Amino acid sequence: ETSGATLAPAPDPQTEPIQPEPPGLPVQIIVQLKLPALPPGLTAQQILEMRRQPPSPTALLELSGRVGVGLAYGRALSDGSHVLIPDQLMTPAEATELIDRLRSDPAIDQVEVDQPVRFQSVPADPEYYRLWNLHPPGAVSVGSDFETAWDLHAGSPQIVIAVIDTGVLPHPDLVGAAGTLAAGAGNLASEGYDFISDCRIRATCPATTPSSAAAVAPSPGALDRGDWISASDRAVPFFSNCSVKDSGWHGTHVAGVTSAIANNNLGIAGGAYGARLLPVRVLGKCGGYISNVAEGIRWAAGVHPTIANPVPARVLNLSLGAAGSCGTTLQAAIDAAVGAGAVVVVAAGNEGADAGASMLPSCNNVLTVTATQTLGDAAYYSNRSTTRVAIAAPGGDTRFTSTAGIFSAANTGTTVHEPGGWTYSAKQGTSMATPHVSAAAGLMLSRNPALSPQQLRTILTAPATVTPFAPATQCAAAGDCGSGILNARRAVAYSVSPLRAAPASIDFGAVAAGAAVSQSVAVLNDSSAAVAVGQLTVSGNGFALAADGCTQQTLAPGGSCSVRASAAY
Repeated sequence: ETSGATLAPAPDPQTEPIQPEPPGLPVQIIVQLKLPALPPGLTAQQILEMRRQPPSPTALLELSGRVGVGLAYGRALSDGSHVLIPDQLMTPAEATELIDRLRSDPAIDQVEVDQPVRFQSVPADPEYYRLWNLHPPGAVSVGSDFETAWDLHAGSPQIVIAVIDTGVLPHPDLVGAAGTLAAGAGNLASEGYDFISDCRIRATCPATTPSSAAAVAPSPGALDRGDWISASDRAVPFFSNCSVKDSGWHGTHVAGVTSAIANNNLGIAGGAYGARLLPVRVLGKCGGYISNVAEGIRWAAGVHPTIANPVPARVLNLSLGAAGSCGTTLQAAIDAAVGAGAVVVVAAGNEGADAGASMLPSCNNVLTVTATQTLGDAAYYSNRSTTRVAIAAPGGDTRFTSTAGIFSAANTGTTVHEPGGWTYSAKQGTSMATPHVSAAAGLMLSRNPALSPQQLRTILTAPATVTPFAPATQCAAAGDCGSGILNARRAVAYSVSPLRAAPASIDFGAVAAGAAVSQSVAVLNDSSAAVAVGQLTVSGNGFALAADGCTQQTLAPGGSCSVRASAAY
């Protein structure tokens, strides 16, 4: 269970190298159609509605003839793009050739592959759980220290964390005794939404359903209906490039890491157990498509133009991925979410390769997470990068011990879930590392809701807040695992600045015209740790720093520095 069209089907890490997996779901195409000459005075909304009008059957037939491939109409996306479905299975080379033809076609403004995506995890056998990953870092294991972060904040119900994945199950450690997905059930913010656009992938129709009849609209409810692929599924052309597998309940496992209920005498605790969980389903049988992911991102952040979300998330967790570079559709959705104040946390991928070759890490405005094993070095499968990976977090590696995976919520069902089959299992992967960072961001926002996505990233990855890699590790030597290992306690502590100005405000009093005045201000470190001061600035016409003894200084616990503010009238 890793990412994209070239990933491995959960090998036994003790005996098998990472192997490429069959390419997965058939290729689809995302296009923007050229508009005719527009009359003046149209609003942006009116232009968007014109873009969302599908091509006529005649226009689509003519386009198919020009590019030499039959194209069926799929659906319109919220940004005015359209999904077109080739009438044949295509190799990557054939898909590239089709894209080139469409790119030069006079009817097309923009085109990209609707890349198949999968979740990012490497499953392991169920074991008796030990939440080493949430413990403080020590000699035996290097955890992410949620245990002491909870002393500062356990999460606010006003902060919502979206898990954009396979959906979730009504696991008792997520929904309590409610037994269903509904707003207020356990830690749920709402029942969520399902953005899978093909009923075969959604597991709500037979695999033999033709493409022309398989389209389904987004619908309320993010229940994970299973993502198994049977031998009979694989015999159908649509699933012929997919691997036979049981349902993995991936979204439920990820959601358990962020949001499992604490202090209920059951199972585990999520890293941000006091915040609320918003499930969004974009992956199903054999994965899903980037177009589904983009729509899910917009809805989760509360910026979908046609489907309202009354509980928008401030943190978006995407433990999924695909090979290739970030496309326009995905980048636009991410930018819209970040513009609305949400931080987008993504998995680096599990190919043991350069994270920059994975689609989500190659996007801008994301916080990319790689995985570490119990001793704090890079997990063998984790993608890494000196430029694209921001931070590392526990992802597990069961080659060391049977309890070295990440333990979270699961179900015993192999196709659809078993109503009484609630359990816990160990998985490993960057999928498991990513929700640790999402949970820490949720705690930080709970303590300081004013933090912007960029401030969250800066604090989470600052040298003062991460646990540094030990000198002998691969991560320390290569510098490609981000700034360090997530330390939730330090990140939450720094979510509110420990620096204090004395006096907190300045009153220059009555000043004669043309006079210049100044006054000293002390900057105090009220914390029990050293604090690095950034760049101090003064805003407002006529105001300036006459003297600056603080910028780029490190203040010891209880230490101080001073600046002198001036004003000219």
